[in-house]
Amino acid sequence: MHTIFRASLLFIVFVAFLSIFDRRENIWSLGENTSIPPYLSYESNWAKSMSDNLNVKQKIGQSILLPAFPQEDTVYWHKLGDFIEQYYIGGIVVYKGDALRVTQMINYLQSRAKVPLLVMIDSDFDVQNMIGSMLPFLHQAQLEQISDNSVLFELASILSLQFRRMGIHGIFGPDIHSLSYPENIYQDEEFWNLKKNKVFSLLKAMAENRIFAVMDIQKTEALNFSDSLFVAQLNYLVKKGLGGVRIFESNDFTSENASCFLPKELGYKGISFGKSIFATDSMEKTSSILRKTIENGADLFVYDGPHSGFKLFIDSIETNNKTEENRLISGFTKIMHLKYWLGLHKYKMQSEENIVADLCSPKAESVIRKATESSIILLQNKESQIPLRGLDNQNIVTISFGENNSGIFNKRLKNYAQIKEMMLPKINFKEKLYHQLKAVGDSDLIMVGVFETNQFSVDYGVSVEILKEIESLAQTRNVIYINFAPVQVLRNIRNPENFVAIIQANNDLSFSQDYAAQLIFGGIKADALLSYTLGNFRGGTSFITEKSRLKFSIPEELNIDRKKLSAIDSIVYDGIKNKAFPGCQIVAVKDGVVFFEKNYGYTEYNSKTKIESTHIYDLASLTKILATAPVLMHLYQNKKFDIQKKLKDYIQQTDTTNKGELLMNDILLHQARLKAWIPFYLYTYDKRSRQLRPDLYVKNPDSLHSTQVAYRLYITNSYKDSIFIKILESPLNKGDGYKYSDLGFYLFTKIIEIQSGRTINTVADSLLYAPLGAKSLTYNPLEKFPKEQIVPTENDISFRRQLLQGYVHDYGAAMLGGVAGHAGLFGNALDVAKLMQMYLNKGVYGGEQLISRDAVELFVSRPVKSNRRALIFDMKPVNGNAASVSRYVSEQSYGHTGFTGTIVWADPENNFIFIFLSNRIHPDIENDKILKMSIRPKIHNVFYSAMLE
Repeated sequence: MHTIFRASLLFIVFVAFLSIFDRRENIWSLGENTSIPPYLSYESNWAKSMSDNLNVKQKIGQSILLPAFPQEDTVYWHKLGDFIEQYYIGGIVVYKGDALRVTQMINYLQSRAKVPLLVMIDSDFDVQNMIGSMLPFLHQAQLEQISDNSVLFELASILSLQFRRMGIHGIFGPDIHSLSYPENIYQDEEFWNLKKNKVFSLLKAMAENRIFAVMDIQKTEALNFSDSLFVAQLNYLVKKGLGGVRIFESNDFTSENASCFLPKELGYKGISFGKSIFATDSMEKTSSILRKTIENGADLFVYDGPHSGFKLFIDSIETNNKTEENRLISGFTKIMHLKYWLGLHKYKMQSEENIVADLCSPKAESVIRKATESSIILLQNKESQIPLRGLDNQNIVTISFGENNSGIFNKRLKNYAQIKEMMLPKINFKEKLYHQLKAVGDSDLIMVGVFETNQFSVDYGVSVEILKEIESLAQTRNVIYINFAPVQVLRNIRNPENFVAIIQANNDLSFSQDYAAQLIFGGIKADALLSYTLGNFRGGTSFITEKSRLKFSIPEELNIDRKKLSAIDSIVYDGIKNKAFPGCQIVAVKDGVVFFEKNYGYTEYNSKTKIESTHIYDLASLTKILATAPVLMHLYQNKKFDIQKKLKDYIQQTDTTNKGELLMNDILLHQARLKAWIPFYLYTYDKRSRQLRPDLYVKNPDSLHSTQVAYRLYITNSYKDSIFIKILESPLNKGDGYKYSDLGFYLFTKIIEIQSGRTINTVADSLLYAPLGAKSLTYNPLEKFPKEQIVPTENDISFRRQLLQGYVHDYGAAMLGGVAGHAGLFGNALDVAKLMQMYLNKGVYGGEQLISRDAVELFVSRPVKSNRRALIFDMKPVNGNAASVSRYVSEQSYGHTGFTGTIVWADPENNFIFIFLSNRIHPDIENDKILKMSIRPKIHNVFYSAMLE
């Protein structure tokens, strides 16, 4: 049913997309192996009427493009409008301006034009440098690094729609050749074959979205049309229907001009842009430049001269010989067909409302993110150390040159592992570098990035001095260098083999920083390629890696509309307003991608401390599936634990009790007839005074009282044995079947200690949390984290008589020193997600098999159809819905809730993880509003509704 719904939705979206433009007429696009450009593939009555109604001067005016600067004042706009109206100017080229200003200027100038204007932008694909308020598209060198041409196609399609939104019809780009290419590129057949396909993908996408893409050729003396490989690529694109060409020449080529060569030798029929004509001392010289441009086959050119002299300019064209006049007028026909194809015959002004929001839409962000991710190259990977493994043993330091721009990179690294940060200036840095290295101590790995880069500066913001120092460091330390600058910087790296890894991230913009960090840890794969050889880096020899850890992205990457997720805010804020909880963390993961990570509210109702991702919650009974379950799985895979064995097989002193014959399987399924819980703390009160017994508790620890229950409260160490005895002496329930119980997990804690020789917290930490990079998952968090980072729970007025912050809330776990199998674990939502993703991956995370596949499958499967439980894990009831989870969860889904207001749920069928952490018992343990308001299932439902739609 969901499949049919999705298919129907996709069809509706597809039809809606087509309706953006009027597609009832021929929509021929590139790729049909014809040399006819799309705009010349059919007859146009409108184009013919323009030819009949305009005189020679007006037709010549249609061949002219004027530079237009949106940031100029309205006086400039009016003068430009007068000029366009008087001389029937054909179009404008937009330079530098905010998106709203650009749209406003285009609307105004279109209102003045006698014939709708062709609006071009001269920016390549890195349009953010030309138009403010847009998301950072990729520049030409980045595009060449993307190995998947479908990504290029998608990027160009989005850019086309954004141009349309502003009223822009064409772009000068992509380049078929760049001045930055090395000399040896002309003999590299593989490069040119890849290049032509990339250019074709970009041109085709724009043609299909009715955007006029003009291919730029940087023609130099080193590159002649006698170069067979280069000409073959041009010929390929011409045969595909190339529609526009602009040639940059380093010299004044007269006999071998591309505007002439392409139509004569390759059969090119599209529009050719001539050399831009700038103001000159005399009209004779201007006329000479124009004549040469016309003779060489130009159809359109940019005039950047004084408006006052334009009449003489027009006259100089008209009074020249008829051959020149006819040549220009023949180009007029192409221009009119182009304008018709672009929809200018029925031009409408663009709405200026919400222009920035539309340009920066989630869909656009998703595509640009995907392209950025696909353009990052792994150029060196010694001994396949990327993605990093063994996070439990890594002491990582980051060095950032350029002190104020590395925040996103370092913040994302911290989502995977603990790091120490060093910030250095880009000048006079040597003394500070080694002083800080000494201060941070020993390091297993150093990651170095140079920030505040610029693709237009001489050294791109990465000085040779800095690179030499980084190389010197790599000779004696394990160094990963991340180049947040254009590829040309790579020429200055002399000994790449000295580095653990070298990553080409192209720029230091936010998306590049984010995905460079994710690539290091395996959040994303590496498959981009260096297009051509640069210094010691050979073209096409980059390293390929696979995704192995959680990725961080946005909902749209998974085709989830973030607007549908906005309902979560209302649910949470309603809960906070009604004091169901003071704050919470929510994380959602689908297909291994963290697409929702948000924090709400405060640590306490009267606190000014906002909840952040690094805050740590008391996870309560989530401990059962996040600590006890995986440790028992590990014992199972090592044949130290068998679910078919009896309790007496593992704990000998149970042999003579009513617990000895209990099967491990039944205890795991909560069907062993154990009591739900025992209020152990009540046995430690003096019955007369109703105070805690002084023979059991002290405020300051000593040799007999070192088991800490709370702040300045220690219980006698021997009371652990008393708890165990009370469990063994407790009666069993009379009826069979499911009955939730904590008591079995006290027993599992003891079994783990016996079978592993270590306590559950040390086993879980070394086997799971450390290699997962889940450092916040821990028992007794005050031993590792500052108190302020831990969210408080109950103001316990009956037992410990204090606000609990950093001490486990569960009374029984507290009396065991905070370490138990049923409660005691603390952590943040993101680290919980890592462990749950490991379950969905059948025990694999970070490229390591942490738990065997068989063990995971055994524990998360429902062995008894009549029971709602898997082994430890909760599941959807067989006949009905669980009160705490969405009604949409699959039958195979599993998870657990926690008394403190927590829940985690994994759904293998939908490859989805939901995590909600709160402190709903703050400050009152009786607060059950989170249940009455159905906060958690409502939020869970929103996610499913957004995913399934």
